[in-house]
Amino acid sequence: SSECEWEDMAVEGAGGRRFLGNSSECEWEGITCSRKDGTIWIELTSNNLSSQPGNSIIPMELVLLKKKIQLLWLSSNVHLHGTIPDYVGEFSELATLSLFDTSLSGTIPDSLLKLKKLTALRLHNTSLEGTISSHMGNMKKLSWLWLHGSHLTGLIPSELGKLRELNALTLHGNDFDTLGEFPQEICSLKKKKNLLHLWTDCTDIEANREGTVKEDGGDSEEMKHTCHCCTRCLVRDDHVGSSE
Repeated sequence: SSECEWEDMAVEGAGGRRFLGNSSECEWEGITCSRKDGTIWIELTSNNLSSQPGNSIIPMELVLLKKKIQLLWLSSNVHLHGTIPDYVGEFSELATLSLFDTSLSGTIPDSLLKLKKLTALRLHNTSLEGTISSHMGNMKKLSWLWLHGSHLTGLIPSELGKLRELNALTLHGNDFDTLGEFPQEICSLKKKKNLLHLWTDCTDIEANREGTVKEDGGDSEEMKHTCHCCTRCLVRDDHVGSSE
């Protein structure tokens, strides 16, 4: 299972420490514990983690730390397979979840929408599929929502316009129903100068707007949103990745 592979993984250059080992979690590789409030940051980006398809991408053992984990970064581990488990909703203190550039599959579980303290969700450049729930608009603290370069479908929910703290939203490189106008409720965040980065598959943006870039790789204009508020328009195969 994924848990066994993680537990057996030797960590080079870490004094023999192992992630999910028998020692205190504060001694695990990639773990930072706060002496002030006991919160935990897990940063295992580009750590050559691997797991078998069909498992959870987040080890179940971490549920033992569910009220402590504030940051969970497993990004840029291309051999890390699995889905987002339902128990992710139990990580009540989680503020940042980054699973980009992995072999993440499946859908975004409804339980993830329970994470009321989440400020950054980065799931881009994965095999994620399914739709974006309209209830994601209730995650009031979200500032960074990066979902580009996956296989998401359906409509882009207008309810994302309720995310008043949103600074960046990237949706390009998916399989959304992009006919018609881009949701104006989301554009309203741009008008209020809260939303600084809005990237999607679109056309007909204002070419002279400061900081705006239009990119066209020959896709049919009929298959893109018309978007006058997007800061960057891309095409389906034009994956502009980011590891921020």
